[in-house]
Amino acid sequence: MLIPAQSSPHIRYWLEKTTPPVRLMVSRAEMEIFDAALAQIHRRLVPEGRGSALIYAFRQLSQDPALRERITNALPAFQAEISSILQRARVKNLKVPTQQLRLSLSPQQAIAIRDLAGTMGLTLSDLGRAAILVFREAEKDLSAEQLRKFRADVLAQRFERVG
Repeated sequence: MLIPAQSSPHIRYWLEKTTPPVRLMVSRAEMEIFDAALAQIHRRLVPEGRGSALIYAFRQLSQDPALRERITNALPAFQAEISSILQRARVKNLKVPTQQLRLSLSPQQAIAIRDLAGTMGLTLSDLGRAAILVFREAEKDLSAEQLRKFRADVLAQRFERVG
């Protein structure tokens, strides 16, 4: 069953600010994974905190010159970090899920996402796998109690079945 990503506090800000609104549908497991992964990435790219860094960047890339410059400056380190995570996965021969987020994007948003991934030398599939692996890395830093609380907070949200 797919649920609205608005259930994720980390993604909600961006979804509420888009015009027209974007419907982002994810499975519960995907939302847990991507919300945690984007929270990790968020702290690296948007320190002042204005929604998920990657998603916010996709939305604002062509509109905010200052943000575009900050993202551009951060990309080499971010690319190196994701490449390192993917390399460790290859070395460990990890099986990485290939489930994908289901997005309803405008053509402009889709182009911005493609261009941002291309700037990093990554495919969208790479970004998805990296996000899952970032979550796995982050999970190691959480205590069992923190992880239980995080999952309980996510699953305690009121989920609506959509079409």
